[in-house]
Amino acid sequence: MDFINTIIVSIVQGFASSYGLDWITMFFGVLGGYLLTQKDKRGIMCNIIACSSSFALALISHQYGFLISNILTLAIMARAYSAWSQEEAAIGQTDQTH
Repeated sequence: MDFINTIIVSIVQGFASSYGLDWITMFFGVLGGYLLTQKDKRGIMCNIIACSSSFALALISHQYGFLISNILTLAIMARAYSAWSQEEAAIGQTDQTH
C-alpha cells in the first residue's frame, strides 16, 4: 500500500510542478497518433495541441533544445494540415466535375 501511495504522491507533485502540461502533452499526443492511424485529420490538430503544450513545458523548464524541436514539429504539423486540406479540396472539386 505504501508503494501505491508513493506513486500517487509523485503524480500529484509532478502535476503541480508542470501545471499539468506533461499530461496534456501525453493525452493529445497519443490521441493524435491514434487519429492519424485512422486517417483522421483531427489527429494533426491534436498533435499541434500536444506540441504547443510541450513547448510551454520546455519553456518553463529551460530546455532550449526541446523548444527548437517543438518549433520544428509545429511547423511540420502546420504544413501537414495545410497539405491535407488542399488535397481534400482538390478531391472535392474533382467529385463536383464528374
